[in-house]
Amino acid sequence: MDKIQKDTIKEHYVPRFYLEKFAYLSINGKYKIWVFDKQTRKIFPPDITDTGTGNYFYDFPTDIIEEKDKKVVDQYLQTVENEIAPFISKFEHKIHHILTNLEESYWYHKKVISKRKQIYWANIFSLQILRTPRFRQELIKRKDIVVKDATIQVENKLEQYLQDLSHQGVGLNINQEEWLDSYKDYINNIIVELCDEFHNNKNIPLIHGGFITAKYISDLSQVLVKYIWLVGINQTSIPLYTSDHPFAVIPHLNGSSYLSKGIEIIFPINPKLVFILRERTYFKNDNNKNCKLVKLTKDDIEKYNEAQFYSCKRFIYSKYDDFRLFENLS
Repeated sequence: MDKIQKDTIKEHYVPRFYLEKFAYLSINGKYKIWVFDKQTRKIFPPDITDTGTGNYFYDFPTDIIEEKDKKVVDQYLQTVENEIAPFISKFEHKIHHILTNLEESYWYHKKVISKRKQIYWANIFSLQILRTPRFRQELIKRKDIVVKDATIQVENKLEQYLQDLSHQGVGLNINQEEWLDSYKDYINNIIVELCDEFHNNKNIPLIHGGFITAKYISDLSQVLVKYIWLVGINQTSIPLYTSDHPFAVIPHLNGSSYLSKGIEIIFPINPKLVFILRERTYFKNDNNKNCKLVKLTKDDIEKYNEAQFYSCKRFIYSKYDDFRLFENLS
């Protein structure tokens, strides 16, 4: 435990195994990746060990959490990644087998994702969405919603607690309604104080870590599985890019949340393969393609790469040092 805590300074919010898919092997035997910084407009090729990371990004404050537990989120994510990595590789091999062993006329007819696997994929997607600096940034902007959501959860648990006591025949010598209200206020004050610490960065990892849990992953997954899922094949000369927030959102109507109509979500698996999730009512004509392969054009690839530019927090990643597409974007 001590060794893990001592060694883990740079904590990946984009998994290393995923970045390797967009990296190249340098002459010194290290995986490097080309990075475009959309703030400075600079291009540089760091090792993937230095990419998609933040120093002590998930560490809890030790004045609130015991020292031995401060890296619990990072350790949890490492464990999950060890399970996810071979699952994604197996899927890549499956698609490669289809493309190399079947006639092209058969590529687009058969579903390549089962219902059970789709739920697992949705959990992978949800975890990645929730773990990034971009999501943390949104939490900070919307702390009033964080407080409200946390308070509602506390209220529900307290009400269930009183109901359980009542069913067990346990009586309280106080007015239950008054006790519930006072306890709600107490908890709410604690949550408000904790959220106020966002501004001095003290408890950001603690609040953020609370969202990287089974509950929030499950909630988001239930939204994502309702979309139409396509698996895009890139056989063009243009590679797919990824970023520090790999899930790029393309709004085709007014809203840009995952619950909005007309949303298209892009998640590249590697430079030649991408998941495309489309909101079902707006893209109803694609319903017969659900969970099937689709062939992408150069225009599709450029559109999806531009989406990475607009959806990322700061950095775009590629196997190649060609970022001319972004020269006129801001």
